[in-house]
Amino acid sequence: LWLVPALLALGAAVAGLVLATERISHLDLLRLTGGIPTEVRVTLAVGGLALLLTGGTLVYALATLADALVMFAPRGAKTAIMLAYRNMGRQRGRTTATLTALFVGVFAIGMILILGQGIKDTINNTLGTLFAHNVFVVTATGKQATTVPLLNAAPGVATDATVAATVTRVRPTQLAGRDIATVLAALGTGPQGIAKRNTLLLTLSIAEGYGVGSGNPHDVPDVAIDYGRNLTAGDAGTGAVVVNDLLRADPVALREGDTITVTDPGGTVTRTFTIVGFYSRSRTTDFVPGEIIGDVGTITPLGGSFARDIYLLKADTKQIPALRQDLDQQLPSAQVVSITDLNQIIDRILNNLIVMLTAIASLALVAGLIIIANAVALAMLERRREIGILKSVGHTSRSILAMVLIENGLVGVLGALVALLLVVGAVLALSTFLFKVTLVIDTPLVVGILALTVGVTTLIAALVAWGATRLRPLEVLRYE
Repeated sequence: LWLVPALLALGAAVAGLVLATERISHLDLLRLTGGIPTEVRVTLAVGGLALLLTGGTLVYALATLADALVMFAPRGAKTAIMLAYRNMGRQRGRTTATLTALFVGVFAIGMILILGQGIKDTINNTLGTLFAHNVFVVTATGKQATTVPLLNAAPGVATDATVAATVTRVRPTQLAGRDIATVLAALGTGPQGIAKRNTLLLTLSIAEGYGVGSGNPHDVPDVAIDYGRNLTAGDAGTGAVVVNDLLRADPVALREGDTITVTDPGGTVTRTFTIVGFYSRSRTTDFVPGEIIGDVGTITPLGGSFARDIYLLKADTKQIPALRQDLDQQLPSAQVVSITDLNQIIDRILNNLIVMLTAIASLALVAGLIIIANAVALAMLERRREIGILKSVGHTSRSILAMVLIENGLVGVLGALVALLLVVGAVLALSTFLFKVTLVIDTPLVVGILALTVGVTTLIAALVAWGATRLRPLEVLRYE
């Protein structure tokens, strides 16, 4: 009968959570300048309360369902379960303290492991789909005609997706006829002005050239154009470029048809480019190292010793080690970087961080396990007479040990289940409102933490209670 109101309360809690989430999703908290309004605070409070009620109601519903299933258990198991329930009820203070300690430890460890695993998986999935190419090879300039066939012949390389580009450093001198010093002065002198200056100089300091006149579609930069147009084969040798759309913002305010004059780092070669389009770096799905993108014939003379050829390859992930070994033999001076390398570095950093934080958080769980061991030991001392009476009326050591294991197993299940439900809710809330990304909840990890907690709790209870449940009734009742 208690299952019906539990499910009704669960429905009400979930409805409140959905309404709160819908309300928060329409509020841009990052743009609030006068503090968080009262309505937002109320919404957050309602959402948190709904989340808490949802977790509590789920636990209550599961406990009610478990109680209903006890009715169908064998007589021996039913007796052990009822005695375990009675012992938990008459030692509420001790049971509450044990549950609290266990809850804190599982919550801390679960939060670190589940959130860390979710962040790691999200980063790996993002890097795996962020770029259309997953291997990048850097060599000296001037050898594209011989290098491209070598790269296409390497193991696992998709020969129809190789892109070659020349990247070099440049130094801007004029923007739309204005001296670069005048443009920088207009950005201000305060901390924000200095940051804007650095951003502008960085945006104008890297140029990238493609063989746009070759007729190969892969020699046209794969960028998302926001304004104007992309480069075409007719732009070869004309000085036409596409640039980052950050240059459209005031006070730079460049537009299609404006010119950019740059020199090489030594100041000996000068080129004037005409802007035909602006691309969005945030919407571009491929790796684009340059901010000023044009024809390789106009970009290469600006490079000198600073110019490098970059080849973008699409390779089978399983073949990357063989690809690297082949390139080490064919192009010993080339630098090879893959997305897999970046994934491994990030995984190593996150794994070390997760291990360190888990080791710290595990102290709380160890404290909870010590409290459980102490509680079981005290209970065995207090129940010596009860154990003797139970054995004298037919109970065996196994049935008494089962009663102790059920009692502490229930404590482990309740403490771990509530903690993990709150962890899952917190991770979902963080991913929705703070990180603005979808963090994947590793279900096997959640189930593993729950099972491991219950298993360790039951094992500790068994080790502590083993000797006490083996006492003969005569030894306990001799002086009664």
